[in-house]
Amino acid sequence: MRIIAGSARSVPLAQLTGKDIRPTLDRVRESIFNILSPTLDEDTIFLDLCAGTGVNALEALSRGAKQAILLDSSSESITIARANAEKTRLADRCRFIRGAIPGKLSYIATQFPPVSIVYADPPYTYPDYESVLKNLATLDMLLPNALVLIEHDAKRPLPDQVEALHQYRTQAYSHTQVTFYRNIVKQ
Repeated sequence: MRIIAGSARSVPLAQLTGKDIRPTLDRVRESIFNILSPTLDEDTIFLDLCAGTGVNALEALSRGAKQAILLDSSSESITIARANAEKTRLADRCRFIRGAIPGKLSYIATQFPPVSIVYADPPYTYPDYESVLKNLATLDMLLPNALVLIEHDAKRPLPDQVEALHQYRTQAYSHTQVTFYRNIVKQ
């Protein structure tokens, strides 16, 4: 596993091990970040939910995002994500939080400015994607037009709309699907 593009391009990253570990594949990440590339700039705050090794947040930072918030319930994941951030020399733009979704989202909403992009990659067996989407939409933590991406099993469809989050795109990669939402805030 490595960073694909940007300032930390080709830096190899430490990985987690275990039968329940499913990091975002390089080809999926490359495709997703090519789609996101026009939205990644010096104002982008990227929230990585179920961050694991931190590869998605580090990819966003490498490609120009301002800051990344990495949330994971595993202390081992946070330790590896910190080490990977140091290795890529992007640690000064990362904030690491140990906790579970959706519960820890209210803490993030009160401690950080609104985010531009959320990438959530919970285990495929995660029981309640809709609750995560609802919390993201109602906690006043998203900028208008913020993007929320959920990586999930392609056999498990997600809702078309949750509160102000409207699904506008899906990308399928074999057994993996990424569903894109936009925060459509009525003026």
